[in-house]
Amino acid sequence: MSFTYIKILIILFLLFFIFNGCKEDTGIITPNNNINNPPPDPPQGWFYQSSGTDNVLRAVYFTDELTGFAVGYKNTVIRTTNGGENWYNINLTGNFESICFADNNTGWICGRGGTIFKTINNGVTWDEQSTGSAQHLHSVFFITKSNGYVCGDAGRIFRTDDGGSSWNDCSNNNILISYYTIWFLNKNTGWAAGDFGVMISTTDGGNNWYMQTNLSNQNFLSIYFINGNGWVSSTSNSIYMTTDCGFSWFWQAAGDNLIEDIYFINEHTGWGVSDNSSVIKTTNGGLNWTVNTSEMNLNLYSVYFINQYTGWAVGDSGLIIKTTNGGN
Repeated sequence: MSFTYIKILIILFLLFFIFNGCKEDTGIITPNNNINNPPPDPPQGWFYQSSGTDNVLRAVYFTDELTGFAVGYKNTVIRTTNGGENWYNINLTGNFESICFADNNTGWICGRGGTIFKTINNGVTWDEQSTGSAQHLHSVFFITKSNGYVCGDAGRIFRTDDGGSSWNDCSNNNILISYYTIWFLNKNTGWAAGDFGVMISTTDGGNNWYMQTNLSNQNFLSIYFINGNGWVSSTSNSIYMTTDCGFSWFWQAAGDNLIEDIYFINEHTGWGVSDNSSVIKTTNGGLNWTVNTSEMNLNLYSVYFINQYTGWAVGDSGLIIKTTNGGN
């Protein structure tokens, strides 16, 4: 083999690696790790972001348009500082279910086995906290940096008045269902909901809880309130709404799928995500919901909007989708 021929082969070999190394990273993940086929289209108005993980993502939260978090199973906590273009892993141990921030810097995540972590520097570092219980925790909600709640299995509801340094059990011990969602309008008025359509409410900061309603024999998964208007989603493919702080509720048609999570930016505009990759949206307080379907065949578990245009949803197989036009 001549020296000239060897030089040509070396040059071609180098060009091959340079060309492949310079290919644009589209940031698109392939659902279900199917690398032989392109990923199916997400719901109209949404696009994929690369999470860097194949683990289930259970919750998403953004403190501003650039900085956000997604948490899930198998020690998964990921953070972005550029609107989701890039996500990087935070080294925490747990199977996480929920995340909430009281302000841009102070936030909490909770999960199975009673796991709670807190950050005071916008997620750069986290410190572990404990309620003293090993029951799974499904939802965390903070009203201020000091006052917050978590809820979970076996009817457990815990309250803190010192930012989580200590937690007090404020459960209604007569109701031992699993609570999947908790929400407070202010320090005194709040709701928790869960198995068998059970919803309880308090007007004294959780010192006493009262059965408010039993609307369905299905489970309540997500609750959201703006002033006296509230919505709760259920595994019966329905959303219920109240306009009087929960004294009365009425049913809203929201498609044919289980609604895992709901999020509202005002009393009129809100979104929900479902167990079959659908996103629903209302612009009239839920009187009508439009269903935006896709062929992703992955469950979506959480949705969060920073304004009326920009939002994210997360789900199975590390799935993250984003919209910049309100999901239209």
